[in-house]
Amino acid sequence: MNKNNLQQLLVEGLKDLYDAEKQITKALPKMASEAKTPDLRQAFEDHLGQTKSHVRRLEKVFEELKVSDREKECKGMQAIIQEGEEMVKETSDSDRPRCNSDIRSPTRGTLRDGGIWNGGELCSPA
Repeated sequence: MNKNNLQQLLVEGLKDLYDAEKQITKALPKMASEAKTPDLRQAFEDHLGQTKSHVRRLEKVFEELKVSDREKECKGMQAIIQEGEEMVKETSDSDRPRCNSDIRSPTRGTLRDGGIWNGGELCSPA
């Protein structure tokens, strides 16, 4: 694989991550407002701050790579967020605590310290 193909592969991956992180920044405030405990609400708010930091970091990478077109739809994150919204709806009238479903959904697939957090394990990009 030549250098241009590797760069293109890198940029496409970064675009996917960028869209995923932007989607998470839109979903987390709603999840925080729906949280049943103050600790979970705070965890979502903390996660939001970290996610905004990831977005800024990716924007710097795009600038360094001179990439202006950052548009790519991350369908995987859309599905995860949709699943989380469905879990909230399913449990909204239930006595069952929502903590496990709340935590499981937004943390899958998010950028974490150089790797991807994937539902309980850190997947290294290397």
